[in-house]
Amino acid sequence: MNVAQAICQALVREGVRIAAGITGQSVGHLADALSLEPGVALFYTRQERAAIDICDGYARVTGVPGVVFTDAGPAAANAIGGLVNSWGDSTPLLFIAGHNDRHDTLRRQVKEIPFTELFAPGCKWKIGRAHV
Repeated sequence: MNVAQAICQALVREGVRIAAGITGQSVGHLADALSLEPGVALFYTRQERAAIDICDGYARVTGVPGVVFTDAGPAAANAIGGLVNSWGDSTPLLFIAGHNDRHDTLRRQVKEIPFTELFAPGCKWKIGRAHV
């Protein structure tokens, strides 16, 4: 079992039944694991806000949070408007954004943003992975 599969199994144990987003190099393994989970409806979107809206609507109707996933950098930034809308209405969502390798980020070879600082005002809980 890899990390993405373990995350997916934990999400299913917590009751997640829907996920939406745009896959990319930093979240591809998670999207793959979600696609293999029979209990999770998976939607690939063409814009990050659409993924938020899918999961937001589902959560408003059912009370069960959906999972939104995006690639790193600008892709994650595209989700901010939807996240603020969901946060303002207290709609439960779990947002998972990919992150590039720290060595590439430090050399500015990739477009990356400081996620935890950027998303802090519009979320109830946030965590960034440790640099390993």
